[in-house]
Parts: sequence; structure tokens; C-alpha cells
Amino acid sequence: MNIVAYLILAGIAGFIFIQLRSALGKTPYDPEERKKSRTSNKPQEYSPYEEAEENRAGAGRGRAAEENTVILPVKHQHIEGDKERSREIADKLNEIKKYYNAFSADKFIAGARKAYASVIEAFAADKLSDTAAYVQDDVLKLFQSVRDDWRNKNYHYENALIQIESCKIADAVVTPEAAEITVSFVAETVGALYDENKAIIQGDPKKVTRTSDVWVFRRRHNDSAPVWILVSSSAQS
Repeated sequence: MNIVAYLILAGIAGFIFIQLRSALGKTPYDPEERKKSRTSNKPQEYSPYEEAEENRAGAGRGRAAEENTVILPVKHQHIEGDKERSREIADKLNEIKKYYNAFSADKFIAGARKAYASVIEAFAADKLSDTAAYVQDDVLKLFQSVRDDWRNKNYHYENALIQIESCKIADAVVTPEAAEITVSFVAETVGALYDENKAIIQGDPKKVTRTSDVWVFRRRHNDSAPVWILVSSSAQS
């Protein structure tokens, strides 16, 4: 689905639609999650690392126990790039483990997949306030500006995620204050945007489109909640 033309006309909110259209709905590989979403008005809270209890237990063992913790190497299948680049990113992820004992690339990727679907599901349902716990304010406002524009024009948006083909860590940065992980998504979607007369403005409800997006998640070291916040999102050419 090519929606670039419309989004350019939409102004500063335009680029958001490209990424958002690529992730509406739950993926077919997780039917139980989809059932839960249909029986609850509130999306499941995004927490890629449900590690709070583990971290508290680790803290109770004292600094000596933490220093003796064995840090296992990160699996390279979760990392995007050639061998050398993958090794660099893996080193950064292992550095993150020094701050969060329960850090796991497996868990992070699983959580990122859920976030990719749940944020866009909230966008499509015009319930973005449900994602405020794990989406940074400025990003949330950009998402909301698109919905507000469409609502004012009486537009209707439909989109469905067919599958997430790929979800890989493209970069990682660690500073004394926080850690950031960049995730690259490739997905197949189908959907369209309609005007008030139900005429298609952009997209094709019968055509599957392959989309690519890049999201950046951040966690501050002094945050007690085990939540990685979405701080940036963009379409990948």
C-alpha cells in the first residue's frame, strides 16, 4: 500500500502513517493474544522485560553476587548486519546486561513484536492514550495528530497485519544515563484509507504490501519500571 502521496499533504504527521499502517492488529502466529485483545478494552501493557521481580531478587543478594553473575553471549540471530557489525551490537547488548541482570535479547525481541502490533492497534482504534505508558510524549503526539486530522476530515482507516517477517536489533547504544536499542521491522500488511464517502484515498484493501520500519526503544538506568519506552519511529527505505 503506497500512502506516501497523501501523507506528504498531511504535513509533519505524514511519515507516521507509513509506519503505523504496517503494524495494525495482532499477528497470526499468536492467536491466544488476539483472543485476549477481543475480550478486553485495554491493550496488554507493553513490557519487553518483565524483570522487575528478578532485579529486586538480584539486588537482595548484594553487590558481590551481581559481580559474580555470568553474562551469556547474545544470540546473533536477533541482530541485523554482517558478522563484524553483529559482534559490535552484541557487545553493546552484553553491556546492557551489566545494568539489568534479567536482560534477554529473546525477551526484548518478543516484547518489541508485541509493541509493534499493540501501538498500531491502538492507533487504528483511536485509543492512543492506552499506550502512554510505553510511548514517549512527543511520539504519542505525532501519532495522535494523524488521527485528529483524519477525524476532522471524516476519514476512515482500516489496516491489518498479515505477518511480521523480521524483527531484528539494528543498533544499541549505552550511556551512563540510559540504554537505547534500535529495532528493524519488516512486515506484510493490507488496508486502506477512505474518505467520508467511502472512496479509497490511499491503499488497496485487496493487496498485501511489504513494509519496513525502524523503532528506537530507550530505558533509563534509574527507572524502576521494567519498561522500554518507544522514543522514535520512522519508515525505512
